[in-house]
Amino acid sequence: MSRRGHAVTVMLIAFMTALRIHWASSCMKVAIDAFASARYIGCYDDRSDDRDLPNRAGNAADMTVERCFQMCKLFKSDYIGLQRGTECWCGDSYGFHGRAPEDLCYIPCPGERKKYCGGKSQNSVYSGYYEGQPKNQKVEGEDSHLE
Repeated sequence: MSRRGHAVTVMLIAFMTALRIHWASSCMKVAIDAFASARYIGCYDDRSDDRDLPNRAGNAADMTVERCFQMCKLFKSDYIGLQRGTECWCGDSYGFHGRAPEDLCYIPCPGERKKYCGGKSQNSVYSGYYEGQPKNQKVEGEDSHLE
């Protein structure tokens, strides 16, 4: 290998190393963002043909409110809705189909049994934020399943 070829190889290795370090530190920042607060807003009706919170973030057998917020962070949503105990939904508004009686949001979160993860066709709606992000100013109501 020529001197020039060796220099290019060394520069390429240095660049790739720097890129890996930057990527790893970016991933670590996302992983360690501290969940600061969640506020339960209420129980709201949903319909499978017209979702109240349109973005499905996924399911988790050990669903918690915090886990749903982590899943919805990719959507940059203001609100999350937990349904059927394991489903996580996200959106910037809620309540299109109206408020539901609280006893219809009866399914405990599998990973956090003191909190509720919706009903069969109802969302337990929460708002929240992470440290370093502004608190959500759209929150209405003082209901809480968080205690």
